[in-house]
Amino acid sequence: MFIYPVKSFGGIQVPQIEIGPRGPKYDRQWMVVDENGKFMTQRTNPKMPQVTARIVEDAHVELTAP
Repeated sequence: MFIYPVKSFGGIQVPQIEIGPRGPKYDRQWMVVDENGKFMTQRTNPKMPQVTARIVEDAHVELTAP
């Protein structure tokens, strides 16, 4: 199973998924926006899936990219 903490970024494989009131915990909880506040997607930014996110301390995200 995979979760995708940041919309359009790479996923994280997890052994189990906790379900919260809004669906799988941490799944697509964050998104990247440009300087105008418009959300960015991999359709217009095809390298976004190369970035992966890791949940740190239950509320922060650490990003990694090649």
